[in-house]
Amino acid sequence: MSRRFDVLVVGWLAALSLAGAAAAGPLEDGRAAYKRGDFAEALTLLRPLAEAGNPRAQFGVGWMYRLGQGVPQDYAQAFGWFSKAAAQGEPAAECDLAGMYYGGHGVTQNFVTAAEWFRRAADQGLANAQFDLAGLYERGQGLPRDPTLAAAWDAKAAAQGHVGAEARLGWIYATGHGVPRDDAAAAGWYRKAADQGHALAQANLAAMYQEGRGVTKDDEVAVTWYRKAAGQGLATAQYDLGIMYANGHGVLKDGAEAMRWWREAADQDFPDAQFQLGASYAGGDFAPKDEAVAADWYRRAADQGYSKAQLNLGAAYLKGSGVKQDGEAAAKWFRKAADQGLAGAQYDLAVAYHAGRGVTGDNVRAYMWLTLAIGRFDATEAVDRGRAIKSRDDLEGELTSQQIAEAQRLAKAWTPTVSAK
Repeated sequence: MSRRFDVLVVGWLAALSLAGAAAAGPLEDGRAAYKRGDFAEALTLLRPLAEAGNPRAQFGVGWMYRLGQGVPQDYAQAFGWFSKAAAQGEPAAECDLAGMYYGGHGVTQNFVTAAEWFRRAADQGLANAQFDLAGLYERGQGLPRDPTLAAAWDAKAAAQGHVGAEARLGWIYATGHGVPRDDAAAAGWYRKAADQGHALAQANLAAMYQEGRGVTKDDEVAVTWYRKAAGQGLATAQYDLGIMYANGHGVLKDGAEAMRWWREAADQDFPDAQFQLGASYAGGDFAPKDEAVAADWYRRAADQGYSKAQLNLGAAYLKGSGVKQDGEAAAKWFRKAADQGLAGAQYDLAVAYHAGRGVTGDNVRAYMWLTLAIGRFDATEAVDRGRAIKSRDDLEGELTSQQIAEAQRLAKAWTPTVSAK
């Protein structure tokens, strides 16, 4: 059950308990039946009240049709009952009616109408609606995109303890998205959501402690929060906790624990962890060296577009490390990583074009990729950049001025498919 579902159910049960005295008995009995899971009895008690026009009962009946509790799931029926309750100003029904329009459940999808109903509920102070309205402003769905208004509505929901809004407000302050950047405020909001068990907020708070942003740097505290998030199955936190163990930051260095947490994340198809496992098996770090296993993990990450894994898988095919040597496969994977802008892959692809290994020899393409690699190696890769410069200088002697001009034109026109990762 999602956290939003929990909140809505609690909200509906609370709404039933606040009904007027004349209907308090049947409503309370319906509430009690629902709470103990006797949905058929709950529906028997609530339907007559709903048909008589009680908005809270109408919302309750709609809710059960929406989820298929005591009745076959029927979005059209849910939409009808939510509409009746919303027309009487029931905020929870307004919010769920908005959700029906947003998702296209029981009605044609319409973000504009969804925004209108979310706003009605939000204006009545319903935290869920305020959070959802903020999301529409953030994404520009049904409303003009407005990060400032998104932040304002998230703040209203967060002030009521809405955990999703607290977590998102932490991100808003951490990035300065719609508000001036404020790391201390970001850490504060992450902490509120983390204390409520929000896994992503826990991981983000851990990162704040690890980096010393908005809080005093403290790797031990970072590990504590990473562990809480990792224990909830958050792959990013599992990966980061593995990094902490691998480096001995905030904990005793423990390769076995690092591998365990990376494996947990990798099994969720988290490519960073898959790449890290590949590198560990390839180098014999934290595990017996096994090039075949390394290649398998690299492939899993590479298939998800992880450029460093694509580069390493290409190198494995080039050398026949853990896989059958295959120049064409090597060039294919180098190309995938090079297209994302990874300098090392661009260099290796240039070498392949110059040697005609796995691709048709083409010195113009080789010069082009060397030029791109030279421009993308960062300050920590000075040796590699120098090697690329020398290779390009040597290649110039094999090209005419027209070929060099064409290679430079191709390099200038090139754009990455996506940012390298």
